[in-house]
Amino acid sequence: MTRIRRRRRVDSEDSQAGGASLLFGWMPPGVLWTVLALGVVLLVWSYDRSAQRTASDHVATAEVLEEKQDFKGAFGEYEQALENGRLNKRTRAGVALSMARLAEDHLGQPGEAARLLTRARDIYPRSVQDPVLQEKLKRLGVSNHRPESTTETKANGRNGHNHTAQPEQKSSEEKPATKSALSSVNDSKQVLAQPPVQDMQGPVVATFGDTQLHAGEVKRMLGGLKVYKDMVLSGEVKNYEELVNQQLERALLYKAAVDAGIADDPDVASRVYDYQRTLVSERFLEKQKSQSAIISTEAVEKFYEANKERFGVPGRMELQLLKTAGPLEGERAYKSLMDGVSFEDVISSYTDTSTLDASQVRGSVNDTDNFLPGLGPQPEVISTLKGLKEGEFTSPTLIAGSTYIIGVVSKSEAHTRSLDEMRPKIEIVLRREAMANSPKTAVDDLTASYTVRLNRENIRKTFEEELARLSPAGQAATDEATTTSADASTTRTPSPSAQSIVSSTTVSRQNQ
Repeated sequence: MTRIRRRRRVDSEDSQAGGASLLFGWMPPGVLWTVLALGVVLLVWSYDRSAQRTASDHVATAEVLEEKQDFKGAFGEYEQALENGRLNKRTRAGVALSMARLAEDHLGQPGEAARLLTRARDIYPRSVQDPVLQEKLKRLGVSNHRPESTTETKANGRNGHNHTAQPEQKSSEEKPATKSALSSVNDSKQVLAQPPVQDMQGPVVATFGDTQLHAGEVKRMLGGLKVYKDMVLSGEVKNYEELVNQQLERALLYKAAVDAGIADDPDVASRVYDYQRTLVSERFLEKQKSQSAIISTEAVEKFYEANKERFGVPGRMELQLLKTAGPLEGERAYKSLMDGVSFEDVISSYTDTSTLDASQVRGSVNDTDNFLPGLGPQPEVISTLKGLKEGEFTSPTLIAGSTYIIGVVSKSEAHTRSLDEMRPKIEIVLRREAMANSPKTAVDDLTASYTVRLNRENIRKTFEEELARLSPAGQAATDEATTTSADASTTRTPSPSAQSIVSSTTVSRQNQ
């Protein structure tokens, strides 16, 4: 008995030792950890897909809002999609380009458009290789090459420099600041446009040197964005302070660039002037196009009278055809019709079995037609039908070897559609034509208004000079002169770096 009990105890211990290699009594540990790892991967993948779907929903919503001309709302939806880190670089760059287009074309924010184009370039450089975008980059003064030191993190404003605006402190010797964040343009030979009046409005939210940053500038630059509304409605003043910091960074860089004389560079001055001329001209043409979309009553009436024949409606006959088996059957059918039997009853009684049924043997003829439906040109028969009234019919008529009786179901007289009936369509035609021709019409009117004259003698001289310069011989001479000048040039003093320019700008953030 003792041996039996000892044997059972040993067997029980061996069973427990063997069970230690299994989890939950049925699963090996390796399998369990594999399942758990797969679960984590699936969870991460699901989260990634969910984030991508959310971004896609924002883009789809933005496109719908854009179609409804809610450009601010569309911009905000695009912005939320852009900040979604789960999108691939190519898609994010495309979103940034859409935002840049809205900012420039519809929101009147060329500065924001330039920033977004830069960001698209930094995210995915190939996204801005299209010739149209290249021209836009040039016009907005954005380089089409991504600097080697530039990363998307810097493009997002997280470049390691913290411009957190600290509360201003009052000083007993506080100097009155009288310049706006953009007023340094006065020192650049009036190359740059003056800051808008709105930038001078509102309380001063930050100062740097003798320059003030007003709340009006922050609102003008950022107020149209959804993030601005969200951060203000959050009820946290620190969120609005972050908005101030964003605009402060722009103002700092702009002031540093102006103080460094960048605006005096001939290339910069040329681009600023080109963009200014392009923007103002485009707005002028948009205004002209909007005005051309207004169609006057006189224009509609004049078009109607000049094109009345286009609105004419010819006379029309609705016919019903009866095809009989031959002349005798035709005469019997004709007699029945004369006795008052309906055309439909006669058709069902006398129609040739090869003829379509009564409901299908119908057709219409206009005043200008000379053929019958399914029977080809029959000018004599049609002439006879025009003399009949509604409900009347022809005598048995031989057409193409068969006997027919043709009845007039209904007739409508020729008439011209009224002006009131055609007014909406005429307005559409005139509006489409006026808007399409608006640019040319504006130029023609301006040419006459400003008495434009071409000086063809000077045009010829300039052409000859350019032809000589661009010819192979001229190009060779230019290259030789350039080489000689380069050999004789002395070493130039390098311009101060951007870092020294920014560091030379004094930033004052004092409590009031």
